[in-house]
Amino acid sequence: MASKESRCLLLQTWLVPFYDDLTWMRRGSRELDRNLIEEGLINTILTLPLAWQQEIWMSWFDQFLNSGDYCLNIQKGFEIWCKRVFWRNPEV
Repeated sequence: MASKESRCLLLQTWLVPFYDDLTWMRRGSRELDRNLIEEGLINTILTLPLAWQQEIWMSWFDQFLNSGDYCLNIQKGFEIWCKRVFWRNPEV
């Protein structure tokens, strides 16, 4: 597995272009498995330290609020992150 710094850099580099290209992904090649891409992103994000995840999830959540259905469907990962954070720090 790549280092956490490399994984974070990968996400910082490619996540925003994924947001921008989602329309193309939906209309694009039927061979493109969007669910596989979204699961891979979720799994990659969840391997990072919680503080780094927070930055990525808050950015995605802002994108989700502004775009709705035209956003990557990585809500499952966001929910997992929320459970991890609030179970560890119930006073947050």
